[in-house]
Amino acid sequence: MLNNTGWKIDFFDEETKTEYNTYFETYPKQKHVKISFEKDVTKNPFFHSTPRRIVSLKGKLKGKYRYGKSETRIIYEPDQVSKTVFPLETAKITDVSYKRKSKKK
Repeated sequence: MLNNTGWKIDFFDEETKTEYNTYFETYPKQKHVKISFEKDVTKNPFFHSTPRRIVSLKGKLKGKYRYGKSETRIIYEPDQVSKTVFPLETAKITDVSYKRKSKKK
């Protein structure tokens, strides 16, 4: 069984960190999501008691997870070796990249 205590949040690069922080500055009413995300994923980045709050992604995004609350979605990648959660994308529910669909011909 995984010991899910002691997880931390870090960023792969400064651009992602800036995007993450800028999102919450742009949408101040979503600040509660940032607080919840940071609290929840540092406890356990793989599961949340609220259904569909944390979802394991499939296909080309296998190994990544989506945290969803209110109008915000955060795509992140947990690293079990370093016990670090790396946010990859933060966006409104309608703007998150894995949801964008291409037009079928």
